[in-house]
Amino acid sequence: MKNSRIYESVILLVLALVMLGCVKNQAGQTVPQPPEKTWRDIITADHAVLVAEQTRRATACKANPTASVCVAINKAGAAENIARDALNVYCQFSPADPPTKACAPVPSALAALQSALGQLSDLTTQVQVLSGATP
Repeated sequence: MKNSRIYESVILLVLALVMLGCVKNQAGQTVPQPPEKTWRDIITADHAVLVAEQTRRATACKANPTASVCVAINKAGAAENIARDALNVYCQFSPADPPTKACAPVPSALAALQSALGQLSDLTTQVQVLSGATP
């Protein structure tokens, strides 16, 4: 029961983030949000999945850190950090910047960001599959 509640919460979070993918302008029209906000939402949603799995599997992974799901969780965690760093490079964000700072895109960093997001997505899906969850 507890596991199903965790997954329900994660699914609700992901749906909420998808719904946040569109915002209303001053005229009340729905417009797509900037891509960097969508990318940040993707990283946040994947983070929620990973935290849920880390929490659920903490004892098992401590006992057997080489289990396939534990290895996948660790790889996905590293991929999350890389994706977050790639977004920071692309947008020229620094740790001291407020989350409301506008992105100043560096076009030459886009391919690395897209690659990092793809890797994160693939590894998060792998964690879900190994955990028996539906990605």
